Amino acid sequence: METITVEILRSKLSAGLEEDFLEAFRKFGAQKGTLADNDFKDLLSLAVYRAKLESAKTLLEPKMTNETLLDAPLLLPGLLAKCCNRGNVEMLQWLLSIIPKNEIGLINEDALLSLLVKQIDAAKDKNKCPYFKIMKLLLEDGRIDIDKLDSTTKRTALHFAVKYKIDHAQELLLAKGASLSVEDMFSELPITDMDPFLLEKHLDSCVSSNDRKPGDDDYEVKIDFSNFVPPAHKANNSDPARTPAALLYEDEMLPILRMAQYSDMKRLLRHPVISSILLLKWIKLSVFFYINLLICTVFFVSFIFYVVFCYGRDEAPFKLFFYSLSLIGLVYLILRELIQFLLNMRVYVRSPENYMEIALILAACSVLLYEFGDDARRVASALVILLTALEFTLLVGTLPLLSISTHMVMLKTVSKNFLKCLVLYSIILLAFAFSFYTLFRVNDSNPADSATTSEAPGGDDDQFNQFSDIPLALMKTAVMLTGEFEAANIKFQGVTYVVFALFLFFVSIVLFNLMNGLAVSDTTIIKAESELIGLIQKVFVIYKYENALKTSKPIRCITDNMSWLYPANSLQLFPNTVPLRHITIKPNRSNTILIPSLVERGSLDPEKGTLEMKRSAESDRMLPQTDTFSTHCCVFRFNRGMDGKIVKYALEILHSRQENVGSIEYRITRIEQSLESIKAMILALSSK
Repeated sequence: METITVEILRSKLSAGLEEDFLEAFRKFGAQKGTLADNDFKDLLSLAVYRAKLESAKTLLEPKMTNETLLDAPLLLPGLLAKCCNRGNVEMLQWLLSIIPKNEIGLINEDALLSLLVKQIDAAKDKNKCPYFKIMKLLLEDGRIDIDKLDSTTKRTALHFAVKYKIDHAQELLLAKGASLSVEDMFSELPITDMDPFLLEKHLDSCVSSNDRKPGDDDYEVKIDFSNFVPPAHKANNSDPARTPAALLYEDEMLPILRMAQYSDMKRLLRHPVISSILLLKWIKLSVFFYINLLICTVFFVSFIFYVVFCYGRDEAPFKLFFYSLSLIGLVYLILRELIQFLLNMRVYVRSPENYMEIALILAACSVLLYEFGDDARRVASALVILLTALEFTLLVGTLPLLSISTHMVMLKTVSKNFLKCLVLYSIILLAFAFSFYTLFRVNDSNPADSATTSEAPGGDDDQFNQFSDIPLALMKTAVMLTGEFEAANIKFQGVTYVVFALFLFFVSIVLFNLMNGLAVSDTTIIKAESELIGLIQKVFVIYKYENALKTSKPIRCITDNMSWLYPANSLQLFPNTVPLRHITIKPNRSNTILIPSLVERGSLDPEKGTLEMKRSAESDRMLPQTDTFSTHCCVFRFNRGMDGKIVKYALEILHSRQENVGSIEYRITRIEQSLESIKAMILALSSK
């Protein structure tokens, strides 16, 4: 009788001779009993690699207990990745079935979804692609970490699906709750290169309703936030660096901020999913925002009154009152800027507005703490008043109200474009200024004429109109740009008529009207998108305040000790105790917002799977937002309903979806799905 060795088993399995291998393995068991651990792992790995399902089952059969492999972490590491790389659907399905339900770590040992996305050919039919079928199997299993990072680029499967333009993979991952807020090693989000129409289609699917009629009182609109939940808040999170203990604060606003920054994504800010997130965050932020606005307003008003009516006057009434209010406000500004600097130094030094606030603090300190002479006091007072007014204007402009935010954006946009235009055409203005200085100035060879001119009545005005020196020539040219010529006071002769006529044409007519046209064009565009601009301003304000709450090492001890007053996660929609991924709105009950019962992050039983977890959580009693949603704050008592515009957009999405149900395209799609189901049933019956 032939002696069967491990080398013979390995050679038969390598050659793909499964029946010969099974026969040889039975003989080997009769001759030598069991395999050594290393030999067993090699043969099992080879069986998985060669897609020999019966061989793998035969090898593992002695180690199975109730169709479950209890030693799976020891025997199966790396095998799931091999199945994904080879596109072996049946083998992977069987391995998933024998792995114990609580072995989430083994399934998430490798970034399986990323491996699969890299193998998918976007041009092929998704229903015939084995890699796409494996993706669906893993996601339906419920134990896979959908946001698992690739070891080299720190990208998720959604990153790769967007990078390779695989639309059906993107749709599947988004539908299963892939996070949009994960950054790769280059600080890029999946949303950066995503097709806006594909994302809009998915966001539309996040808006759903119950089985009631739209006119019923208990009709509900559900808005799903699953794609905006950071990975650390998910039950299957496998990254120890993204656990709740490791992350004190996460950026929930980052994908929405990217939408606001990209021109092709801005329109999605109007979508009910995005705008409802902004509204909920704004409700939590608004109290602190308005407190800051109130304190700064008191400081600005009292400080301006002090500078105008009391500064340098010992007997002025209410001097001590305005001085005290100004000093208290100044201390508040200093503390606010210091805390912002310590919390996020990198972001703080990049903002030009912060430098203006520092200049205001220094100027206010010099006025409140020092007494100057008359001339210096007047200059200091004028500069401080201008700085205060400018800072107050910018602060009021951060109010996310349509009219205020729109006008502030107009001011910034027109000013920026005007300066760009002026820098470009300053060459022409400088050339005309120097030409006027050369042509109109009084020659040094005629000092008598110069003295006579300066001593004549109105000599100062005449000197200004005659471009007597370079600074005056530059100033006069700038004044003439606005249309104030005072041509009667300019002494023309010879070629000066030609130069002045050229100035009238190129500067006063062409250049001035060009800049006016740019300003009108900018304001027209901004007015047409006033609602969108208001949302963009709201995004920037919320992101700015959330950045201020990110804890850094210099003041971590301070925030830990003051968490009872203002917790670091007070603005987050998904803190340690979270509403489970969605809110519900009752349109026929004053747009009341409801949320599910709060649950501890990661406390759900993984054995039930993702789908079962969602069903059990959604069946919980819906609680009013006032009692549950606010985190250490009572803000929601003043805002009990969703914005009517958001509800209107959500109802429009639901209505358009109902219209599409009866369309021909939808019917064809349903027929194709039915045919695929029938085909699968026939194949299953024939295999039996």
